[in-house]
Amino acid sequence: MQAKIKKLLVNPSDGNQTFKPKKKREPITTGKIGTYAVLLFYAVWILAPFFIILVTSFTTNAEYGDATGYIWWPKDFSFEGYEKLFISDPYMVDGIPSLLRGFLNTLWITLIPLVSGLLQSLLVAYCYWQEKFPFKNSLFMFTITLMFIPLSAFGFVGYMFYQNLGWTEGFAAYLPLIVPGLFASAGTVFFLRPYLDGISGEIIEAAKIDGMNFWQIFFTIVLPL
Repeated sequence: MQAKIKKLLVNPSDGNQTFKPKKKREPITTGKIGTYAVLLFYAVWILAPFFIILVTSFTTNAEYGDATGYIWWPKDFSFEGYEKLFISDPYMVDGIPSLLRGFLNTLWITLIPLVSGLLQSLLVAYCYWQEKFPFKNSLFMFTITLMFIPLSAFGFVGYMFYQNLGWTEGFAAYLPLIVPGLFASAGTVFFLRPYLDGISGEIIEAAKIDGMNFWQIFFTIVLPL
């Protein structure tokens, strides 16, 4: 017995161990080759415009003007376009190029409604998923119905509404772009509720037994998941 133990210590592979059999390589068929060829063609089709735009940005004005088609590779690399964009921009304000200023404006106008709207949509979806209240299913169906109403239907009416509030001039003109997105979206609620169905209800029940209230469960369990 001791000799067997020593043998196992020296060479553990001699013990009773289970090994997973190696998976056999699947043969390469004509169907697979055709599938990969189609996927490769589709990838090139999607990425080619971005490549052309990137390469064109490094060409000179003369070469771009003389070109009769797409420029796949510049004859002479030039940073003239980037110099005009970031250094000699005539619309530069306080040393900030117009492109960067527009990007920052888009960032904060988009980021604030995105975070707030997603958080509130998750809160509404959580209420539909876990809480019990009268007419819950009817209200959820009404929420889904709102998805079929196009936002363009409220374009002119919305503009008149914001104009009466004084939100169409000056810095207040940013508010119509931000305020509507601060609230829950019917489409986001619709897609979040099935995702919450994948969370075990036993976790929520255990949290309630431990004395956690609605907001503690939402911020410490539902939101991280």
